Amino acid sequence: MRKEKLFHLLVLLGFTLLSMTISAQTDSRDVYGWLRYDDYNQDEYGICKFKTDAADDIQPVWPYDQARVACAGAFAEGFYYVYLYETDGYNATPYSFNRIDLSTGESTQVADYRGMPFLFQDMTYDYSTQTMYAIGYDESVYTTLLLKVNLTTGETTIAGEIGESKYVALACSYEGQLYAIDVDYGDLWSIDKFTGAATDIGYTGERVSEDLQSMEFDHETNTLYWAGYNFWGTINTSTGAAEGISKLGNYAQVVGLYIPFKKTNPNAPAEISDLQITPGANGELSAELSWTNPSLTFGGNKLTNLTKIEIYRNEQLVHEITNPTIGEKSNWQDTGIQQNGSVVYRITAINNEGTSSTTAQAIFIGRDVPAAPSQLSLIYRW
Repeated sequence: MRKEKLFHLLVLLGFTLLSMTISAQTDSRDVYGWLRYDDYNQDEYGICKFKTDAADDIQPVWPYDQARVACAGAFAEGFYYVYLYETDGYNATPYSFNRIDLSTGESTQVADYRGMPFLFQDMTYDYSTQTMYAIGYDESVYTTLLLKVNLTTGETTIAGEIGESKYVALACSYEGQLYAIDVDYGDLWSIDKFTGAATDIGYTGERVSEDLQSMEFDHETNTLYWAGYNFWGTINTSTGAAEGISKLGNYAQVVGLYIPFKKTNPNAPAEISDLQITPGANGELSAELSWTNPSLTFGGNKLTNLTKIEIYRNEQLVHEITNPTIGEKSNWQDTGIQQNGSVVYRITAINNEGTSSTTAQAIFIGRDVPAAPSQLSLIYRW
């Protein structure tokens, strides 16, 4: 009798584990990107959205003018960043580096890229060092370059040379390891972010074209996804082997992948709320910030420990509140702004267990200058 009960218990346990495994394999996550082309969608290109388990169903979120198209993009510190180029359908001319608010679709130019010598092949954000990386193929020297991109100015610096092969996708693990795919062999490579040196991991098993494409990690599960040439699936970072999940739209081309995630200690503070920023009156170089400190932990429990609030202006830590009150409405005036322009504020809450997710907002400070008139015409009257 005991043996029979034990047998039934083992069978039940086996079905439970199998069910958990299947559930883990089929979890559906949101994916954002920039839709560049789709056979069945000729009108609404731009920021799109689909599910990790159903990439054949791509939905437009914020359509953009098809005359300016993204070649690469990545999410970082509260905003979606893209490299836009202009096209007449045949030629690609670098245009600008933009910051986009995914909640509204509002796009703000960070830098003029019209002098950039090449397009980016892909971009990725390194959460371990708060660094945006990109790869670009410089045809003048037949070399793929690893670049760092300043999110405040859009300025790029060369971190290293990857090699003569052309690489078409780039992704960074949460721990800071870069990966790329080359066109010549279709292999996955690990990339040294300090030198650009590439180490071959293995063959993906898929056709790799020179078309623009993208990779991105789901940082909650540490799964690497790839939107390739008529391919949507995962890549094993130990072997390089790719495994297809579904079609990518209808022969679609998607760049700038972003998979929203939460990777915070459950006992760390939840993010601050109700952030409002008021620029100084009459063009004064100042800003008044107000917000509400968290009252819950990231895991949803009552917060009992809050040690610090950090405020960043662009990339610089400009203020710390070392004795914040849990759940209290707080404010701070920034009087250290040096020049007119767009400013990005980022605020995080900290306790002994960790740091909250970042709350970010962009605003123009100072006196704005009107843009030059355009489409000027002269009419003669007799």
